[in-house]
Amino acid sequence: MEVVRKDLGAIWGQLSNHYQNGAGSTVLNSNGSVVSKDSLVFDDPFASQKIIAARTEDRPGVQAFDTSSLFHILDAVIRMMQSMLLGDGKNIKIDPWVNHWKELGDIPGRMKRADWSYQYSDDAGVWDRGGKEIRQLLVDMEKHKDPERRAILDSLWRTHVPEYTVRKPDFLSFNPSIMNSEDFEFNQRQFKATGMLDHFTADVVKQMGEGQPQIRKDITPVIDGEQVKGTIHLNKVKEGDRYFLNKFDMEKVRPNGTSVKQTFYNNNRPKAGDEGSTRRPPQQWTQKRAFNFLSGRPVYDKNNDEWNKINYNQKLKNGNYATQRFDKSYGFDIHKTMQGYSYADAGDQRKMDQMVESYERGNMVKAKMVDNEGKKEDYHTSLSIRTSSMRLFDKDKKEVPLEEQVQKGLITKEQAETLKEIYGKRQKQDAENKIDPAAQSQGKSQKEEEKQQQGQSQKENGKLGNSLDGKDKEATSKQRHSPKH
Repeated sequence: MEVVRKDLGAIWGQLSNHYQNGAGSTVLNSNGSVVSKDSLVFDDPFASQKIIAARTEDRPGVQAFDTSSLFHILDAVIRMMQSMLLGDGKNIKIDPWVNHWKELGDIPGRMKRADWSYQYSDDAGVWDRGGKEIRQLLVDMEKHKDPERRAILDSLWRTHVPEYTVRKPDFLSFNPSIMNSEDFEFNQRQFKATGMLDHFTADVVKQMGEGQPQIRKDITPVIDGEQVKGTIHLNKVKEGDRYFLNKFDMEKVRPNGTSVKQTFYNNNRPKAGDEGSTRRPPQQWTQKRAFNFLSGRPVYDKNNDEWNKINYNQKLKNGNYATQRFDKSYGFDIHKTMQGYSYADAGDQRKMDQMVESYERGNMVKAKMVDNEGKKEDYHTSLSIRTSSMRLFDKDKKEVPLEEQVQKGLITKEQAETLKEIYGKRQKQDAENKIDPAAQSQGKSQKEEEKQQQGQSQKENGKLGNSLDGKDKEATSKQRHSPKH
């Protein structure tokens, strides 16, 4: 379960009323007057049916929570959030905090029942029993060292321990500012710049506060519905508490079942075995751009004014896959390419510019196309740099053959003829290359993106010829690969 950050205070306020009124169990919305359903995000698609009730007996089957535990959990979450230890994501996950509560075992109950005012008694027996009870409780509390549990214990202490009774132990002093604010914000920006703010967690901050020279954070984010694995590498400066996130690893599984792993660098220091020996302005990799690159889609490098695409067929000495680079001399023009397709929003410059930015990040972009009957339909689209074209996929992400694009009027005749000529030339080149055994041995694995796009289209070129009038002509843009780096 997740809670929308902006509504957390209102939810906690409503929950406080339940708690103070002695309600044994509650949900986060009793009548819809305080907190909207949209404040709660459940993995269960039917969870919206489970959140409108004040007590479990009011609505059988409704998901309910223990008021006391949830009160202290959300109190701790708010304090951590106010201390900038939870990043600034839209939603806050509650389930991990519920697990932290469970790990505390019987401590919350013991804190509630303990005689914190035993020292005010004139009875020696009360002093003896109370002293032993509190001392053992403090020993057990100190065993929980992670910030989340201690934040919960701090909430329990403020609720159950009367003022001027037992002195609050130093280990419960909730002071997350373990580094100065400037260093904290600098370190946080490192994560935000790479689109990984969710991974700027309390355990990372704790290690930074301890001055660890190197920090490794394993991550398993879900991107576009696909779970990937990775590791964030942080290095501390020699003086101060600042850390640099200069690189991160990412690994994903391709549709063919093979796994690809790459290290992405966000600095321009040459690496042993890396491409090129001269300094280049760094490509600014984010978690999402890295995922798109590993998925085989081209990503635009603004700093070097070129498109980068993974080369699955070549590995470097450092274990990374090589990068195919397409600079200005290659002749690819994304705006001109998009003009060859029937985008429904072609007349809206703002929306078209937004799509261009999304393509540049390597995304598969959802776009409406207009067919020759004026019907608008959603397609998933991505770039093909080598053919200066778009790849179109239907709602099930099955690629739309070129012939079908022509029949529906999704592509201009000029663009289709250009693609037909490109495919024909490559088919001829492939046939000629088969004479060379060395070239033949590489044929099956070469140019994977083109094969995916050509596979159906090349077989249908014969059919397509009848629907495309006119003579063969030269490609409209110069198809020349930039020098390899």
